[in-house]
Amino acid sequence: MPISFCTAISHRARWIALYLLWIPLFLSAHSGTRSPIDGDTEAASKKYGPVTTPHVFIFDQQRKLRYNGRVDDTEDPQKTPRSQDTRNAVDALLNGTEVPVAVTKVFGCSVKWAEKSDWAERAAITWAKGPVKMDPIDVPGAAELVKNHTDRLRLINVWATWCGPCTAEFPELVTINRMYRDRGFELVSISMDDTVNTSKALLFLQHQQASSPNYIFTGDDKYKLIDALDPKCQGALPYSMLVEPGGKIAYAHQDGPQPRFHVLALYENGGYHIEYSRQARTWLEQLAADSNFTIDYIQNTDKIDAEYLKNYQLFIQLDFPPYAWKDKAVDAFRQYIEQGRGGWIGFHHATLLGKFDGYPMWEWFSQFMGGITYKNYIATFVQGEVKVEDRQHPVMKGVPDSFLIKKEEWYTYDKSPRPSVHVLASVDAIFWAASTAP
Repeated sequence: MPISFCTAISHRARWIALYLLWIPLFLSAHSGTRSPIDGDTEAASKKYGPVTTPHVFIFDQQRKLRYNGRVDDTEDPQKTPRSQDTRNAVDALLNGTEVPVAVTKVFGCSVKWAEKSDWAERAAITWAKGPVKMDPIDVPGAAELVKNHTDRLRLINVWATWCGPCTAEFPELVTINRMYRDRGFELVSISMDDTVNTSKALLFLQHQQASSPNYIFTGDDKYKLIDALDPKCQGALPYSMLVEPGGKIAYAHQDGPQPRFHVLALYENGGYHIEYSRQARTWLEQLAADSNFTIDYIQNTDKIDAEYLKNYQLFIQLDFPPYAWKDKAVDAFRQYIEQGRGGWIGFHHATLLGKFDGYPMWEWFSQFMGGITYKNYIATFVQGEVKVEDRQHPVMKGVPDSFLIKKEEWYTYDKSPRPSVHVLASVDAIFWAASTAP
């Protein structure tokens, strides 16, 4: 893979880090600002004798200069370099051998020394005048962006105003775009903010002077958008991908710390509880963003097998009943639980245990829930007082000793599961009876 800007933020960033360390004037070279390390005179930087940006200087452990020259022999990000000089020098020093070529010529923009600071001022005025707008985009539109029918490298950045790392890195993306937009490169941003926050997202872009193409997703399923952009994306923001002309993804990066764990949510996307599922997804997505984990959603059990479940440390059964599962999904889930491969959380229909819609009761699942069978439900939606029984369990951390749920459709069962399960919290049926009394 060529070490050039097209591997953006991967290979070339490694070498950029090197000459940022060794030549503190790099930032001033493109922005016109003074280096905080070198001071106003830039005396130290000038003693190195840099000619262009980039210009690499590599020193060994004794601080002896061992390489002076270019990154590689091509400036075109769409071409593969024949000689990766900086990489060769670093590899040689790490291996304790002589650098094969210690000095090369350099080619690039001239260094913008302090005396050229008026250039940066003029550029800043020009950039500030660029129009900033944000257009709507749907899933097909995003898929077209990835196809990249242009002759430019396209850096697609997926972000949101509520995402701290997104807003922190965005100024650097704007800077990259300014540096390379006239050299076969473009930045495209896609905001994942809710459409009610369109004006907020646009205001942020205007403050950043982001005059490159900007979009906001207007569809109702963010996961379809993620799959359209890159099926490998786990959904954490910010997410950046560099696409070559013709649609080949040259590089993709999910910024920030890696997710703590991955969650699979099997949810019911229809019927009487569709709004419940939608609101639960909204809450879960925000929780995932705040707590640094990812969630994949599926609406049936067709994909579930042992190999598929290896990707997840938690299985959420979100209002999905324990029947009408594929046989391979039944076997895989049973092994997942019995072998301790992950955790499980069930909501509402997850414990609808009995004979429904022509399906027999899943006996193993009934035993998993303590040997219970669904009996009835309280259709009038009554309140219930939840009392915590195990204060020491980590799940109960920060939960009050008791709390009131004012409106809920409670299920009743043929018996208590208490002898077969560890109870963390409970609701007394007497409380329901009092709530439903005339």
